[in-house]
Amino acid sequence: NKFLKMLKYIWNRGQTPTVDKEKLQKELYAFSKNVLYGFPHKPVSMDWDPQLKLLAIATKNGFIRIFGQPGVELTGQMEDKDLTLRKILFLPAQGRLITLAAPENILHFWEIDDNKIEKIKTTILDSVKSEITTLTIDSNKNILFMGTKDGDIYQLHLWSFILDKEVITQENLLANIPEDHKENPGEVVQVAQNPFLPDQIMIGYTAGFMVLWDTGTNALLNILKAPGVLNSLCWKSEDEFYSSHDDGSFTVWDAENGAQIQAPHTPYGPYPCKSIAKVYCKETEEHKWCVFSGGMPRSTHGDKYTVSVMKNDENHIVFELSSKVIDFLVIENEYDPDTLVVLSEEETVFIDLVTKSWPVFEPPYLHSIHASAITCLAQFCDILEDVFDRIENLSLGQQDLKFSTRDWPICGGECDQVSTAKPSLIITGHEDGKVKFWLSKMNSLKLITALDTARYFTTEEMADGSISEASTEEWPPFRKVGNFDPFTDDPRFAIKTIDFCRSSGVLLVGGIAGQLLLCNIDNKKEYDVPVTDVEIMAEDEDFVWKGQDPLGIRACQFKHPAGFQPCHILQVDPPSAITSLALNNDWGLFAAGTAFGFIIFDMRCHQLVTTKATVNSTNVESNEENPLISTNKSLKNSLRESFNKIRRSHTHRCHEKKRLLYSEQSKDIPEFEIPESCLMERRGNPEDGSLVRCLHFSCTFIDNNTSTSPTLWVGTNSGQVLVLSLSIPEEVEKRQSDGIIAGRSLYFINKVELELGSFENEQKS
Repeated sequence: NKFLKMLKYIWNRGQTPTVDKEKLQKELYAFSKNVLYGFPHKPVSMDWDPQLKLLAIATKNGFIRIFGQPGVELTGQMEDKDLTLRKILFLPAQGRLITLAAPENILHFWEIDDNKIEKIKTTILDSVKSEITTLTIDSNKNILFMGTKDGDIYQLHLWSFILDKEVITQENLLANIPEDHKENPGEVVQVAQNPFLPDQIMIGYTAGFMVLWDTGTNALLNILKAPGVLNSLCWKSEDEFYSSHDDGSFTVWDAENGAQIQAPHTPYGPYPCKSIAKVYCKETEEHKWCVFSGGMPRSTHGDKYTVSVMKNDENHIVFELSSKVIDFLVIENEYDPDTLVVLSEEETVFIDLVTKSWPVFEPPYLHSIHASAITCLAQFCDILEDVFDRIENLSLGQQDLKFSTRDWPICGGECDQVSTAKPSLIITGHEDGKVKFWLSKMNSLKLITALDTARYFTTEEMADGSISEASTEEWPPFRKVGNFDPFTDDPRFAIKTIDFCRSSGVLLVGGIAGQLLLCNIDNKKEYDVPVTDVEIMAEDEDFVWKGQDPLGIRACQFKHPAGFQPCHILQVDPPSAITSLALNNDWGLFAAGTAFGFIIFDMRCHQLVTTKATVNSTNVESNEENPLISTNKSLKNSLRESFNKIRRSHTHRCHEKKRLLYSEQSKDIPEFEIPESCLMERRGNPEDGSLVRCLHFSCTFIDNNTSTSPTLWVGTNSGQVLVLSLSIPEEVEKRQSDGIIAGRSLYFINKVELELGSFENEQKS
């Protein structure tokens, strides 16, 4: 009989949905993208318009993001999703952009039209037989120079979008080189226009050849040869320029006579160093600037992603990021560098180069929302004005001293400050135990505050201390910037569920290891947080927990930052993930469910009301011994366990890498051991019928049909519905002495997984 049921299940799974069903799904579950928040996925290029004060970022999958002053954010996308973007450029002061899709050599021309980006023209360069590797705009002549892998330079007239018949070929450029010095110059790395003499361009090839070309007379002015592989060029003055190379060095050249003004300089030598991918130089009457990416010693810091800034001889900082550096650019004011913008794979960092200490800016957009992996997400609208004001004021009182106090440097565009849409609060829970609060308002997302729940817990590996992230090395002078951090000290810190009261501002946070934090908006400096241990399976003496250990709660007073502060911490046993939450501020109650049962807690008296198990040890053992008891588990369990193993292996490698980074500081750092089931919600499976899937407080007709009474509705994964009647005393003294009584309960059976529903006839008490 069970075998036949299993076959029937498999056959049903294989059936494709009907046309009517698919049509109904599209009607009922329509999805439209309204606002795009956060950091773009897989960025490949960025550019800056110094006249319009706009920043543009292009992604590999065809998205174009333009940013101006706070509130000015525009998004465009290519229609052909199979194309891969490689480069984006502004046409200065025109509100137009050019994007390159390679290796197809397709140019798209975009225009900013009011509050949107529109594609106005597409040019397929069929006559360019080799892949385009670099783009440079001559704004004076409205010509686009395109370097290719074959070493040729093509010219496109931007007003007509027609290719010039004159092609600057590699053969013509290098024809004057003696035969004994001739070699394959490789592809074009960069075409750098001389900002002091716009008719001159310097063409750089990978093999080290650098060709000075006059675009006015189409004449060759000079040929220079660097000894190593060339990566980038930057003009310093009318006749001097920098070149960066693959061996971690840069050189200063005289463009007229081809001599080296300064011998190749390896900033972090003499041992072998990584490539300097890009170099920027600027010299004024008072200051001499040099900015470059990469160049770290291979043996000691070859795994770091860096951008170095040198000012004169006294100021030198190496900015270290957690993800690969894609590009950087320097925003200049009238005379000196103003802001350094670093684009990495996972975030964008803005560094103030005017303030003496070179602090970072707090960006109003481009937040790396996934700085730590997002494990839960909730959005809350229609929040009471008083509560919303208290939350919004938290950002004013939490200005971090490490951020720059200067005005935001990207100030282009005009923002319509008039908006009829009500702001909403987005709360994200993260793998590292942080809970972040975001204000969604007028097409922008602003980080208001954050609650770090991990600081209230400890693990065996960390004890009561933590590894310092600060580097004690004096050379190179590192400074870590950015928020992206793929590592977590313990996967049990992860946030599983969140609930928030719109009328009172009470926050309830549930973790993956059974931890519960009840929080209020407060500004207390230092106090003890009460702790309650809750056992759901206390009445079952035969039950044995075989999963992860609970987190230890630190027994000390904390100095709490103003904002959301915990007023009570609960640890549920067994320490499986909190799967559902319900909060009723009028009654002063909250409920939390796990894979084993649920609890009810009195928030006003800070005492436990009741616990109830939805599973017993007999069911768990029978499920483990008989694989055919639930025919829909085997395939899902196998896949889930495979992904859990992969994730545990990845987490172990991350911790091993982190441990090795600091092994020089302490020889006593213990090995990090991942618990065998640290990410599993219980010894069984999330599909088990005992898992509490949803909770809901409601005042309904349950005791009789004439009056309503407070109840808690509990839905499990098997479709079972439990209705629990509650008796809540009105007097506070009686509530403290007698407590809240959980009365009789009713059961309903529905043979489908239960989702959270609503109560149309519900009355508030």
